Amino acid sequence: MNKRCFSFLVFTVSFFQLHAQQLTKQDYARAVSFISSNLFNKKVFNINTSFTWSADSSGLSFLDNGRDGKFFNKLEWKTMKIETIFDHERLAKLLSDSLKREIKSTDLPFNAVKCIDKTHVEFNIDSKDYSLNLTDYSLTAKKKEQVNPMETRSPDGKWIAYSKDYNLFIKSTVTGQVKQLSRDGIKNYEYASFYGWGDIMEGENGERPQRFAVSWSPDSKWIGTHICDLRNAKKSTCSTGVQTVFTGQNCFLITVVHPAIPIWFTPHQFFLIQQPVKKYEKMNSGM
Repeated sequence: MNKRCFSFLVFTVSFFQLHAQQLTKQDYARAVSFISSNLFNKKVFNINTSFTWSADSSGLSFLDNGRDGKFFNKLEWKTMKIETIFDHERLAKLLSDSLKREIKSTDLPFNAVKCIDKTHVEFNIDSKDYSLNLTDYSLTAKKKEQVNPMETRSPDGKWIAYSKDYNLFIKSTVTGQVKQLSRDGIKNYEYASFYGWGDIMEGENGERPQRFAVSWSPDSKWIGTHICDLRNAKKSTCSTGVQTVFTGQNCFLITVVHPAIPIWFTPHQFFLIQQPVKKYEKMNSGM
């Protein structure tokens, strides 16, 4: 019986070794060729078409990948015609001269273009924003504005929304006029705030990280935001990095408000405020 088992085992191992040895480098190379990174936009094109809305919402721009390279087109709602955004050859030469490296017209060094108006487009190269004038093909490097995470500018640039003392305010960028849009905000009942997936606070009585979020309508006449109601929220406290004479790690407490668990659920309300400020509407978000 043991001899039969041993013989069967030897046969099985020999069989699989024989078939395994039949694989060639060509077989392996063929298998590698089916990896997504070797297929997408190399053999199979435009599986996911990326697009960017025009600044005035009159249309959109999109990237078209093909065997001959990648090209940028636009579609305007009025004409419903697809057109090339710019002269790819001319832009490639301009970028080659500006960036001091060879740029091919079929492989421009960016993947998205935003149409600002009829004569200007913007794109990002190596984490730098550029503006292209389509009239004379002049290229301008844009200065990055310092973004304050606790403020949001309106699309028309005339207002800045921010929170103060748990209420929502807006400030005119033209006159400096300040308008208070809410008045009943208090700690743990906070306008234009939200809770993160895990708001971590150091110490048992640590403060929750500052949060701010509003959404302006495209015409800058409405603001959408939330009231973050934490008055009945529960906390979970635990320790991390336990101090020992062996590890030398620091020990501190972290407190997490985690809304995903029902017993820590914190309801939100969603409201819209219209400019000029005459009224605001509250709506339950269903959360």
